[in-house]
Amino acid sequence: MILMKKSRSAHPPGKLKLAGLQLITLLTTLTCSTISVAEDYIITDLGADFKPLSINENGTITGIDTMTGNPSAVTYRDPGPIISLQNSSLESYALDANESGFTVGYENNGSLNQALLWDKQQVSNELQQFSGLLEARGINSFSEVIGVRQTDDDYQRAFNYDIFTGTLNTLGTLGGANAWANQINDRSNITGAAEDQQGNILAFRFDGKTMNNLGRLDGYQHSEGLDINEKNAVVGSAFNSREAFSGTRAFFVAEFQGLVNLGSINHDIDSTARAINNDGVIIGQSTRLNGDERAFLYDTAGIDRLYIYANPKASDIVYTTSTSGRGVAKSTNQGLAWGKINKGLPESPINDLAIHPSNTQIMYVPTDNGVYVTENGGEEWSYVDITSTITDLEDGFPTEFATYAVYFDENNLDHIYVGSAVGIFYSHDAGKTWALGEDSSGFGSFVFAAQPDPGA
Repeated sequence: MILMKKSRSAHPPGKLKLAGLQLITLLTTLTCSTISVAEDYIITDLGADFKPLSINENGTITGIDTMTGNPSAVTYRDPGPIISLQNSSLESYALDANESGFTVGYENNGSLNQALLWDKQQVSNELQQFSGLLEARGINSFSEVIGVRQTDDDYQRAFNYDIFTGTLNTLGTLGGANAWANQINDRSNITGAAEDQQGNILAFRFDGKTMNNLGRLDGYQHSEGLDINEKNAVVGSAFNSREAFSGTRAFFVAEFQGLVNLGSINHDIDSTARAINNDGVIIGQSTRLNGDERAFLYDTAGIDRLYIYANPKASDIVYTTSTSGRGVAKSTNQGLAWGKINKGLPESPINDLAIHPSNTQIMYVPTDNGVYVTENGGEEWSYVDITSTITDLEDGFPTEFATYAVYFDENNLDHIYVGSAVGIFYSHDAGKTWALGEDSSGFGSFVFAAQPDPGA
């Protein structure tokens, strides 16, 4: 939930890293692959009144206890007990904790939120010395705290506070009035949402200097980043109404890539991606037509390491390539549904995908086991034996090697270039024959990109 301008009423947390006990009772995958689950596991019942909101690397869970009616901040670490952080009769929320014993959150006095910092279960005055800090929403391993503050002109802005240096910084916006920070990773990159000049709310990734606009999904006006992992992958939700927060759609965005629509469970009306770990596993919740909420787990092994490629002739068609051995997937509806197109491909990391600019039925994929090509849009793939047509290779030149990039020369589409672990190969007859680049030794000559010299 995003805090709106001039809103002084109590709000639920802006970042829910776990969707309550539903995550224990129901895990549903949105991927077309089956998730393997260990046969031996232990489920600990933390009680109906305990609502977990986050968990850190050493297993400390933060959340709220609702036994008395009003939410009160609590933490838990196995084998227990649940420890109350409540220091008054006010509502309080524990939203996140790091491995150094710091917990962050906020309390509400009925009309205004106040950001709180706990040091080993004791309230610290660290954040209360600053006026207008409404919520502390996240903290990283280096004790950098992020959240939301109220400015003197009654706007809301994202803040970043360093506990050890005592430095408080207020982040900017995307051209609008308000911004909200939801989480920070150990690279000090922050995600959240900010307004642009038109008043749209857009997810951002802040890299320490620049607030980068992550954009929005097609068909949705707004977006919000809720969590960020150490690979700078962000998850969150897209939505159209600032007030109702209905019709939401979970999204994922890898570093340097565009937003990917994660869909929903069995066409549920809403979905939100709440958190992502460093292995690319996403948790969140999906809402059915009758209002029932269901937790989901989305295994992106491949998806968060997937690279997204648009078909230049058909905007609805997009492809992904997996570096974890899952091959190539194709969507014909802008990412709402995916199907694998792997016939003929090895179970090997796919390092790139090159689509012929004029004949999109032709595509090349470089893999750790050589190059493969399709001439029918991915229905079948065949191995490209690059070295078989080269007669002047040195003795001992490898015949099997990893390939990393493929490039079509836009000035002459019959010219194709391949970057590999042994140098650059090129073809001037649409892939019928190949030659080795002059600067390629064949031994320890790694090339991760291939593009001709425009002046050559």
